Amino acid sequence: VLKIDSIGCSDPACTVGIENYITKEDNSIAVFPNPSLDYITISNPTAGILPPGLLQITDMKGTIVLEKKIHSNQHNYILNIKSLFEGLYNGRIITNEVRVLVFRFVKLK
Repeated sequence: VLKIDSIGCSDPACTVGIENYITKEDNSIAVFPNPSLDYITISNPTAGILPPGLLQITDMKGTIVLEKKIHSNQHNYILNIKSLFEGLYNGRIITNEVRVLVFRFVKLK
């Protein structure tokens, strides 16, 4: 008989979850101006650069409404959000190293 706890561990020291690939040094994403009418600037003030990868913007239902490639290490990425409807949006950068950096912003009318 194998005894397990409520999260499925047989060892009291085990943990269950998704590994966090974001290090303390590079997980800070700044978005400004926030809220915004037409453009937002996305930056990583801790690491100084945004890594190459895929930038995705989703609405609150989780539907991808905008997707752009970040081709090389950049200090800032300026994103045109004029085509988006007014509301709250989630953003994420899925880096080429399979890390996910997340942020949120508000689009005004």
